[in-house]
Amino acid sequence: MELFRPVNVNRLYRVIADQIIDKIRRGVYVSGSRLPAERELAEQFAVSRTSVREALIALEVEGYVDVRVGSGVFVVRDTPITKSVDTLLGKGVDIRASGSHPSYADVGAFELLYVQMLVEPEAAAMAASNGTPAQKRAIADAAHLMEGSDRPRLHNRMYHLAIGEATGNSAMALTVRNMWDIHDESVMFNTLEQHLVGRPAWIKAEDEHRAITSAILAGDAETARQAMRIHTERTSRRLGSDFGGELPA
Repeated sequence: MELFRPVNVNRLYRVIADQIIDKIRRGVYVSGSRLPAERELAEQFAVSRTSVREALIALEVEGYVDVRVGSGVFVVRDTPITKSVDTLLGKGVDIRASGSHPSYADVGAFELLYVQMLVEPEAAAMAASNGTPAQKRAIADAAHLMEGSDRPRLHNRMYHLAIGEATGNSAMALTVRNMWDIHDESVMFNTLEQHLVGRPAWIKAEDEHRAITSAILAGDAETARQAMRIHTERTSRRLGSDFGGELPA
């Protein structure tokens, strides 16, 4: 009896990226040319700008295009040459090779942000209600370490993990830790963050952390929830700013 072949269901951003690759290979967009603006591509594909953004980041990771914030997205070659995380982020190792969960590397930035917006506000509320004095001090210490840090990514991770630990729920703590493992190992997230998150964005994140920390220390669960929701939404907006325009103020 002849069996059916497994069905491969592509993600939407992958379908968009493959169509753009086809045009690049056929010479519709030649090396050095600029791709249409994100809004125009979103209209042509009849999809959200988020999906287009994921596709463009995938194309950069694969070496087809060069993203120049403030100028746009430019074709650099018509054959793939996947860039390593070492090249993209200046890291000493390629996290795709070293990570214990290789699938993490392919998680899209906005897929992860969506989950963070669901989970982290509730984690902040739980930390406000359930955190011990020592756990709340750890949250405040992590927030303080991030201020002016030359390693804000590291201290940002420490801050959010400290909130997870203070929830009083081991499943929530593991969920938060797993999200930040994905954050650190997602090639697409890290590529996007490198382009759009500079010192001004970290300063804004520090301000947002202060509001979250203040509510947690006060034991105000609802204010902590709202402050974290604002933080995650603003992070998403910062990462969604147009490649062809100026960075958000």
